[in-house]
Amino acid sequence: MIKGAGLLFIHLFRDVDVFKLFKIRGNCIMKQSIVYYTAIMIISISLLYKLLIEY
Repeated sequence: MIKGAGLLFIHLFRDVDVFKLFKIRGNCIMKQSIVYYTAIMIISISLLYKLLIEY
């Protein structure tokens, strides 16, 4: 279960390629993508933490 969740998060972070976003887009959107990436980080860490407690 935990292994599956870990693989899911790896795919999540592979999709959100922050460095590509930075290169392609302007300053305003860059700041938005940092917020977006941070939100995904927080959500995935909390989910992973929840999984570790339950199993």
